[in-house]
Amino acid sequence: MATLQEKADLSALKSIFKKMRKDLTAKREREVSEARMRTAKDYSTLPRETLEDIRNNHDLKLTPAIQEFLDDFIKSKSIDIGFEALLKDLILRYNEASKQIKSHS
Repeated sequence: MATLQEKADLSALKSIFKKMRKDLTAKREREVSEARMRTAKDYSTLPRETLEDIRNNHDLKLTPAIQEFLDDFIKSKSIDIGFEALLKDLILRYNEASKQIKSHS
């Protein structure tokens, strides 16, 4: 009788450890996923303040047009600024300026 009880206790203990391992694995996977998302956000955006610091850096001697571009871009964003959106806007404006210069040549 004692042997059957020991086997039942061992089986229950094994089930407990199996569930604990499953729960820990799921928790670890969630934490890794969250860390990946935070890292992706950290490397795909920059704080508005960084762009404001660049705009306000007098050593750069930015032209009024570039300062205006940065002002407009900063005002249009209420949160961190995505590099892709910033780069796309810069390229589109540069392309437009290039077209205007060619049309006046």
